[in-house]
Amino acid sequence: MDLGAEPLSVYPTTLAIGQFVMTDNEDDFGRYTMSINAANTSFHRDYWEHLARKHPRIYMTPPKNKGSYSNWILMKGHDFPKGVRFHHKLDQQVLELGFDGRNIEEIFEKKSDWPEDIRVVQKGKTASLMIKVPSVDMKIGVGAQLDAIEKALQAAYRLMPYSSLFSRAT
Repeated sequence: MDLGAEPLSVYPTTLAIGQFVMTDNEDDFGRYTMSINAANTSFHRDYWEHLARKHPRIYMTPPKNKGSYSNWILMKGHDFPKGVRFHHKLDQQVLELGFDGRNIEEIFEKKSDWPEDIRVVQKGKTASLMIKVPSVDMKIGVGAQLDAIEKALQAAYRLMPYSSLFSRAT
């Protein structure tokens, strides 16, 4: 595109909810550009290292660079079926066991009498079993919040047996 003396055309590129960057490149239209957040990247890495050292039954993909809105930790058990994983949603103070492509009616068909602290919730195309967990702040770091993180991981261990809820054996 020869811009010459003509005014620049601007195309919005989504950065995050409600934020746009303006560019003069029409090829960038609609492309997400993440600003790396060093504190969030470090937090995810430290969480992953803690899991690797202390919780061998829970797997987390080694994290890459994270943005400012990367406030969920995604994990799974080593033997989880495809489409089943944990979400430690730091911004919502919950630990969820999510079943992609399922709805809550299917969960209730399998089991209707859930413990009082386990809620069955629908999040988009994912039905989840959810437990409230203590607050964790990524700005503070993993080491200073190990008690809260361990309580969230204990919730994960409680939900782990339900990962096979939709396997053929149940």
